[in-house]
Amino acid sequence: MCTRWLAALLLTLAAGWVYAAPLDVNVSGGTQALRQNVKLHLSDLDTRDLLQPRRLETNVLTSTNAALNALGYYDAEIKVSGIEKGAKEIKVRITPGKAVTWLKPDVVLTGEGESNHLLQRWIAREAPKRGDVLNHAKYDDFKRGLREFSIQQGYFDAHWTRSELRINRDKHSARMRLTLDTVQRYHFGEVVMQGTRIEQARLHQFLRFKPGDPYQESKVTELYKSLLDCGFFKDLNVKADRDQIVDRKVPIIVNLIDDRAHHFNVGLGYGTDSGARSRFQWNKPVINDYGHSTGATLQLTERQKSMEFEYKIPDGHPLKNYYLGQASYIDELIGDTQVQTTSFTFSHNHEFENLWVRNLYVTLTQENKTEGISNRFFVTPGFAFSQLVLRGTPIIREGHRYLFETEYSNPTLGADTRFYRVHGLAKWLVPVSERQQVLLKVEGGYIDADEFFKVPYTRRFFAGGDQSIRGYGYQTLSPKDANNNTQGARYLSLASTEYLYRFLDRWQWALFVDRGRAFNNSDEPYHTGIGTGIRWLSPVGNIRLDIAKRVDDNNKGYEFHIFMGPPL
Repeated sequence: MCTRWLAALLLTLAAGWVYAAPLDVNVSGGTQALRQNVKLHLSDLDTRDLLQPRRLETNVLTSTNAALNALGYYDAEIKVSGIEKGAKEIKVRITPGKAVTWLKPDVVLTGEGESNHLLQRWIAREAPKRGDVLNHAKYDDFKRGLREFSIQQGYFDAHWTRSELRINRDKHSARMRLTLDTVQRYHFGEVVMQGTRIEQARLHQFLRFKPGDPYQESKVTELYKSLLDCGFFKDLNVKADRDQIVDRKVPIIVNLIDDRAHHFNVGLGYGTDSGARSRFQWNKPVINDYGHSTGATLQLTERQKSMEFEYKIPDGHPLKNYYLGQASYIDELIGDTQVQTTSFTFSHNHEFENLWVRNLYVTLTQENKTEGISNRFFVTPGFAFSQLVLRGTPIIREGHRYLFETEYSNPTLGADTRFYRVHGLAKWLVPVSERQQVLLKVEGGYIDADEFFKVPYTRRFFAGGDQSIRGYGYQTLSPKDANNNTQGARYLSLASTEYLYRFLDRWQWALFVDRGRAFNNSDEPYHTGIGTGIRWLSPVGNIRLDIAKRVDDNNKGYEFHIFMGPPL
């Protein structure tokens, strides 16, 4: 008896395993989006459903209708076939019919947020447009998104007082009628910053709001990012404490832990301009209550050896506005001449809201081993304006970089001759399509001097190399003396065009032409380099490998270039 009962149980279990096999669904007709949604709604079918064919057909029709309705199709024809015992696949044929489209949306705000331009702008951007095909998921996302955005703007009590979606199947139209009552707006309360040695006056320079201002979550996020980026803290937390609201004022609690450690970094690299290079860095992010910081860098390359010490005093946000004192020693090969430079620089850096950066500086410099020029110290005041804008992550899609700088010196300031130097640079990364870009560059410079060959060697212009005219060696292009040694130039004129095609996710092919010259007289020749290369868009920066051919010279050789760094 027990044996027969056990056998029956095993047969039943075996039958269950047989009928539990997945049931494939072949969906045809309509768009790919419709077919995918239908398959998603039918994804839980298996062969056991074939035991009740009528029920299975009803479920398939119901689920398919629901999938099509969700995307705005209410008059579809659906044909189901293949529902029979032993089948491994059923077929669903859809003829979508005419789609339901939106009429003009009716979205109303009431309460204090009725005329808030940020909310109105969000509605104009995100609301379904007249004529768009109805999509229930996008409609739900719009409603949820508008309420969440209202809360982010300080309307914590916002709620729907009307929420209607009316579908006219005869006219294939849909209308939304929504009313969001924003009630009252909350405001920023007291800002409490605790756990740090840095003085409160310095910390409050990070704030872009004050107690009593209308609450905006984006400003809380901006405060968090600013404190994180400044480098003062090894850990921090910024919280809008909505549990402690009094009179609709939201206190902001900032918990900070100072970074009191010494930081050391070692880097290795290679570029054809510099050769093999190594860098050793030390910095201490915070050394006193005022947020001062200090650091030093030692860099060794085949062409240059340098040491630099710096001391930074914040004047607001420490990455945007600060005073900087620097002392450096550089032993480098410029053109064909070995030059040792000792310099002391004091500067003030200020970043404006439009991302333009102004840098005012005074430099005390001494050059050694420069023929025809004394080795005494000279003072050079100057200023620079720059802007860098990048768009797209993790791969930069477009952007630009602008730089204008000028400096001056004369015998009263210690120089051997009066000179005025101007240098400008502009680069644009322009998207052509999803995978194609064009990189454009123009650069120019001018030195006005009473006696040009008494201008310090480090202030003269040279061309050639990875960042100049490819196809030529680094700083090999400039007027030469009787011994064929480069002397540096009074003028600089460069232009470059580069076509980029991304053939894999992080790989680009490049085709480029560079043209320009460093010159003293207008009759001196231009130099042109053309070539091709490949780019790896690595997470830490672009790695560029180029091969370029000289076009204008009698020696029409090739030059190989390797460069690591950003595209702009």
